[in-house]
Amino acid sequence: VITPRAMSSSQILRYVRTMQNRQSDDVIALHRMIEGQVDAVEFRVSSSTWYRERPLSSIPLKKGLLIAVISHNENVVIPSGENMFRDGDTIVVVTPASRTLKTLNDIFSKSPS
Repeated sequence: VITPRAMSSSQILRYVRTMQNRQSDDVIALHRMIEGQVDAVEFRVSSSTWYRERPLSSIPLKKGLLIAVISHNENVVIPSGENMFRDGDTIVVVTPASRTLKTLNDIFSKSPS
């Protein structure tokens, strides 16, 4: 049952969670889904983002993450291993809600050499 109170609580919690995760300018939005079990976090790729301009298939991602969308200019792509992200792109990362992503670099299992 959806009530105005439940909707308001959900919106407030989403805002608070986004502000908690917003330790940098990389985080644009956070959306909690599937009864609060999964987060979709939208990030802006910046010059400090590791692994820019590299195919996704060559990037060491932490387990349990999914890069669901890459938006470049006005083109939105559901990525495959050949896609890459560039400065100014936005990407949506899907992760368990138990994992906090403060910056886009938190999705990588290791820093570049």
